[in-house]
Amino acid sequence: MKMLVPLLLLVVAACGGPPYRAREKSPDNVATPDSTVLVVMDDTVKWGIELVDHEQETLPDGRMRARLRFTNRTPKELEVQYAWTFKDDRGFNVEGDSPFEHLILAPGQTVSVTRDSRSNAATAFHVQMKTAKSAQD
Repeated sequence: MKMLVPLLLLVVAACGGPPYRAREKSPDNVATPDSTVLVVMDDTVKWGIELVDHEQETLPDGRMRARLRFTNRTPKELEVQYAWTFKDDRGFNVEGDSPFEHLILAPGQTVSVTRDSRSNAATAFHVQMKTAKSAQD
């Protein structure tokens, strides 16, 4: 038994010490799939994009203007595609989903995207985001 403790310490030291927990994002800074504003569609976006803030306002003609700000948290360039969906107060779509738009984010870059609804019945929105696929994929 006396030899087991020094042997265990030697093994732990040889392996680089006790297990290290990697720096993780707090749950508030992770763009999660159950978010009501940002719907992430893959793990690259989930861990690479940080939702900074979002806002919506009603334009004079009754339509909604939605804005979403997010940051590329990765140390490399990130290509994403995103599409907007506007909903009424009961959660139903008031217009068809927008086509996916392509965006290239530099490392650490914060981007603000804005879109106006076509219908004045919109009271909420969400944005679907996924990693852009290249022609070779």
